[in-house]
Amino acid sequence: MGIVAGVDVANTVGTWLGVAISIGGFSIAIWQIRRTQGAVEAARRAILDTQQRLTVNQLLVLLPQLAQLEMELEEAAATGDLARLRRNNVRWRQVAAETDGLLGASQTAPELSAALRSTIRLTASAKPPRVRDGRDLTETTEQLRGAVSKATALAAELLGRLKGYT
Repeated sequence: MGIVAGVDVANTVGTWLGVAISIGGFSIAIWQIRRTQGAVEAARRAILDTQQRLTVNQLLVLLPQLAQLEMELEEAAATGDLARLRRNNVRWRQVAAETDGLLGASQTAPELSAALRSTIRLTASAKPPRVRDGRDLTETTEQLRGAVSKATALAAELLGRLKGYT
């Protein structure tokens, strides 16, 4: 019976030692998973922060372009330069749409976004042949220029806030 009892003790010790090693291994695995989750969360936060900074940088470039284009539209209307008005309408529409896309993605300035969409729709009414009806360009583009002016004022306000952010 002595040999059998010795084998039983060895099996029991071996079993408990195996269980202890398994628990230790499982604990290490859980610890590693938690560390990985922390790293994944940190990476996610870094990606979101980078996306936000890129959006701000793009807006810092686009918003001043809106003010410049407003001046160009005003000058084209005042001088009666239909070709210049047409070019600036197209450029306004492009910059306004890009700016609105960035604002919509970040939901930064809903009022500006709505104003930009309004101007995008109005640029179509300032295109020939509607402008060629004999009235001067300041009269036919009055509604558009008013909407552009409002959008530009809102853009300038946002630009100031963004400059304070960076």
